[in-house]
Amino acid sequence: RRTCSPRLSVLQMDITKPVQIKDAYSKVAAMLQDRGLWAVINNAGVLGFPTDGELLLMTDYKQCMAVNFFGTVEVTKTFLPLLRKSKGRLVNVSSMGGGAPMERLASYGSSKAAVTMFSSVMRLELSKWGIKVASIQPGGFLTSRFLSPRTCDVHPGRNPEGPLGLTEHTLNPSLLSKMSTARDQLKG
Repeated sequence: RRTCSPRLSVLQMDITKPVQIKDAYSKVAAMLQDRGLWAVINNAGVLGFPTDGELLLMTDYKQCMAVNFFGTVEVTKTFLPLLRKSKGRLVNVSSMGGGAPMERLASYGSSKAAVTMFSSVMRLELSKWGIKVASIQPGGFLTSRFLSPRTCDVHPGRNPEGPLGLTEHTLNPSLLSKMSTARDQLKG
């Protein structure tokens, strides 16, 4: 609020938890009283585990979709009544990775492609309500957080110090010997 409008309110929530989304909706509706909401900005996202798609666990694909796509859809659906009141704006942060295939980002790219398509369809469907829909597709940024060993959550069966953070029994050693790790790619 120091550099933005005093009317700006930022809410933090876990968008994979419908109860938190409903709670946020209740807080916003109470603050607005009977006015509409000017905008919803869906910017939650996870990169997932950067490795070749065949090596990713299904839990990695599901987690990326849960946060990046299904969370965006659920927040949008929940807040649409407030956007309709004001003919507001829906802004979804997607990624260039959702439009251009990038190696080692199968789960992330797929989830962001879904966000981009969802935004395009919502733009068509919500225009009759006067709601504007935008999809922002930023490029990648190499940050210290991305280079941190704690970037990816360690799931059961993963060793953060091992190759690709996976235990040996999870991988086919002949495949592994032909692949570089994400850390190697960052160094190169």
